[in-house]
Amino acid sequence: MNKKEAQQRIEKLVELVGYHSRLYHSLDAPEISDAAYDSMYHELVTLEKEHPEFRLENSPTLRAGDVVKDGLKKFAHTHTQWSLDNVFDYTELQAWEIRIKKLLPKNTPVSYIIQPKIDGLKIILHYKNGILAHAVTRGDGEVGEDVLHTVRTIKNVPLQLAEDVDAVIVGEVWMPKKELVRINTERRQAELPEYANPRNLAAGTLRQLDAQVAASRNLQMFVYDVDALDGRSNFATYMELFEYLSVLGLEVLPHTQYCLGVKELQLYYESWIDIRRDEQYAIDGAVIKVNELDAWETLGYTAKAPRFAIAYKFPAEEATTRVLDIQIQIGRTGALTPVAHLESVLVDGSTVSHATLHNQDEIDRLGVRIGDTVIIKKAGDIIPKILRVITELRTGKEKKFSTVKYAEQQNWKIHKQENTGSSVAWYLDDQTNIEIRKQRIIHFVSKKAFNIDGMGEKIVERFLEEEIITDAADIFKMDRRRILGLEGFKEKSVENLFEAIDTVRTIPLSRFLYSLGIRHIGEENARLVASELKSLEKITQATFDTLSAIEGLGPVGAESIVEWFEDSDNKNLLKKLLKYVTVQDNVSSGSATFAGMIFVVTGTLPTLSREGAKQMVIDNGGKVASSVSKNTSYVLAGEKAGSKLKKAEELSVQVIGEEEFLKMV
Repeated sequence: MNKKEAQQRIEKLVELVGYHSRLYHSLDAPEISDAAYDSMYHELVTLEKEHPEFRLENSPTLRAGDVVKDGLKKFAHTHTQWSLDNVFDYTELQAWEIRIKKLLPKNTPVSYIIQPKIDGLKIILHYKNGILAHAVTRGDGEVGEDVLHTVRTIKNVPLQLAEDVDAVIVGEVWMPKKELVRINTERRQAELPEYANPRNLAAGTLRQLDAQVAASRNLQMFVYDVDALDGRSNFATYMELFEYLSVLGLEVLPHTQYCLGVKELQLYYESWIDIRRDEQYAIDGAVIKVNELDAWETLGYTAKAPRFAIAYKFPAEEATTRVLDIQIQIGRTGALTPVAHLESVLVDGSTVSHATLHNQDEIDRLGVRIGDTVIIKKAGDIIPKILRVITELRTGKEKKFSTVKYAEQQNWKIHKQENTGSSVAWYLDDQTNIEIRKQRIIHFVSKKAFNIDGMGEKIVERFLEEEIITDAADIFKMDRRRILGLEGFKEKSVENLFEAIDTVRTIPLSRFLYSLGIRHIGEENARLVASELKSLEKITQATFDTLSAIEGLGPVGAESIVEWFEDSDNKNLLKKLLKYVTVQDNVSSGSATFAGMIFVVTGTLPTLSREGAKQMVIDNGGKVASSVSKNTSYVLAGEKAGSKLKKAEELSVQVIGEEEFLKMV
């Protein structure tokens, strides 16, 4: 191959490899196999090494990365990079719309575009004649840093546009959450500091002088705006301009939606509050823009932000508040859990006034004192927790807390016990304490145990105080007349309560075992034991060795079961219960469809409840586990599957939906 032929070959390979790279990375629609792509890419690399003078500026091989030897260079933005003003609720959103409509001529039609607000790094791409020439960080809005060497490694950023235009394109670079997990795992093994979140990792990666580091990480980029573009005046709306970005070969921000008014904007916003966590990119709100570009010119800018756009932020997952007090909560096993009573604060859309402190070790680790200002976090349905103390705001009046001293004030006798791991938990000695009995009965009647409708916490507490019941077995022999004699109890509600009790006098083995409140025996462990031993009689007689051999249970759970059934008080309770309750043996339907298989069920299924799906697995000879491991056969996933789905992907465990599951059954 002579020089001219090599040059022509390189030019064609650059075009072809770039085309297939876009199909694969941006559109997820490959036309050729990975092997074919790799072969072409390898040929291009070889030819460029042999003829470096013919290497093109838009060659895909540049993604491998160069080293910047003199540090990152400053780059003055051709257009000011504004930040956005924020709104935090529907009232503020309405006020924003009123303001912009006042600034526009009367009866000017206004529509909106709303998009997820990606929590990444803003990057401005400069293309000259369609070829990527600069990639600049936002910086202070006037001057940024050129990180072209690392942005070139991002596979869904085209090095050459589909048209030979001069353009300044704005977008967001982000790091997938699973990539953060992978990299932090490697850093932990190497005893290096971990990255706090995907954004920090993306920022650190972009600013690497050695672009090969960036090339080894899976950075992504979405584009969403244009600062300059040949023929921009031809577009009447932002949506037309936005759609043209795809024509140029850029990957645009997904889930972009057209809306006619603030009610539609609010519906979009609310729909993303929960599901945002399912995406690989972090989302901290929504960005709203006026769709009509003429209106942009009229509305203009304030000193720091455009008037035609706004960021609608999601409820904060973290907030600061004060610790007003710390009190001890007694659990059904007698475990003492310190709870911080907080100055009420809005976090993640709900008012928070309490946060668990787990145990004295956690209090000591955080250094929490009564009166401290703290940062708390609440994500989704997770119980609020204290992240750290802002010691700089201490006044000297804060008080240290001690579980031992608190117990002395209450005249409690307590003992400490090592839990799994290294933490120490404190337990109340007196197992007849009314609070322990209350918590045990509340657990007994809960949804996943006996599921007695009408036996809420306040009712249980009232019945204990009135000595209508002293333990769970008494529920099944309560005196109807005594309850009717209590203030606030009507005949109909009492009738409904007794009907609810009668419907649960026969109960599956796993639910019965769970209802007993044995320490370390939650829903999944109860299911494992019931599935393996089949009957209550066998469970009561099981040895430690028999129980610890059950896959997934472990020695701690095995020891707890043996201890519970050996205790004389528990034996008496069990004897009383069995006078009124029939426990169904765990008899399979006879199908062995799932024999030898382990399922994990997660998310919201279209028609089945999670409990129903788990029971179907067991009825067909399979086992159900609470966490995904290399031994998991299938993960049955519905909507909002969350971390278990991600774990399955990491371990290459097969994921199925409800439809496929039912076909298997």
